[in-house]
Amino acid sequence: MLAENMKKYVHYFRMPSQMFEVLLALVEPTITKQYFIRDPISHETGLQITLRYLASGDSIKSLSNAFRVEHNTISKIISKTCKAIWNCLKNLVFLKDDKESWKTIADEFEHCGTFQIL
Repeated sequence: MLAENMKKYVHYFRMPSQMFEVLLALVEPTITKQYFIRDPISHETGLQITLRYLASGDSIKSLSNAFRVEHNTISKIISKTCKAIWNCLKNLVFLKDDKESWKTIADEFEHCGTFQIL
């Protein structure tokens, strides 16, 4: 049963739950917001909404129905969470833009990336 749920989780969010937890830990401080009037939408739900939007291309209306959150709130959540993901991951994903880094990548590609010409 757990394996089946994991398959569904990966299919729905396009990442295993362990990776989701790592990403949540990275972006959570950025997307945390203080509310004084009403209960906030959890960080976890906000990240789930954003990942589902990015993974599936579902409409805001569809996500609103699936997560039971107003469509204008969904738009704000997606925008804020995407910015947080970018700010947290950009230095981990992208190398410094210098000649030496690109030379190393090109050499590795040339070594491993030989394509057969038909």
